[in-house]
Amino acid sequence: MQKVISFDKTLEFKTMVGEVTSISLDPKLDFSDDSSISGELVISGKYKLTAASRLEEDFLFHLPIEIVLTESLEPETRKVAIDDFRYEVMEDDTLNCHIDLLVEGVEKIDISEEDVELEDKTEDVRVNISNEDDEVVEYGALKDDAVEEEKKEDNKIEEKIKSVADTNVVRDDVLEKVEKSSAEVTSDDDNHHDVGSLFSSFKDSDETFATYSIYIVRQNDTVEAIMEKYQVSREELESYNDLTNLTIGSKVIIPTHHE
Repeated sequence: MQKVISFDKTLEFKTMVGEVTSISLDPKLDFSDDSSISGELVISGKYKLTAASRLEEDFLFHLPIEIVLTESLEPETRKVAIDDFRYEVMEDDTLNCHIDLLVEGVEKIDISEEDVELEDKTEDVRVNISNEDDEVVEYGALKDDAVEEEKKEDNKIEEKIKSVADTNVVRDDVLEKVEKSSAEVTSDDDNHHDVGSLFSSFKDSDETFATYSIYIVRQNDTVEAIMEKYQVSREELESYNDLTNLTIGSKVIIPTHHE
């Protein structure tokens, strides 16, 4: 950011002024905070009572300055300096001064509390995690508290998968027992028909899940988009996930169908 701030000052001498022989402007300004400048401008020099006089008189003026900027500037980049200084003697005893101050610096960017919390959780170490689409998602290594939360979430996902896997094992055990029983059944048509009907009821039942994918929620993702992408219903997702509390970075269990 660069901004020019202008001042017009009228200074009165104690005596008549024939000629200003020398003049200087000394800025004694500093930033009191990220957006405020305070201090003074010191104007000093020499003048003659008349143009023909050989005697010179000293003059000195202190101009207090208070500036409040609309922007906040980064401390290591901000500075203030004189950009222009012009003067003119008026009515033999008045000095009209025009001063331009140049203020420079890089504006501060506000960071939300959520961004600060996320930044505090990350360190210099980086890890790569590949999802089911072979996209590489880069995460900062989490601090101890964040790691514990991550482990808890992973354990919950593993428990859900194990629960469904146990259900599939029970189904497999039932099928195995039925097949074993069918081998001992005689060739009687009625009995054969009953066994066939029993197997038929298993074959026509709902499909079972044997594999599962973990999807990491990204920005602009919706439940409907995930359902369409993986061809699953809301009921199937709800049986493994809490869909009411999904946020960016949440892990969603995706059941994969097979016959």
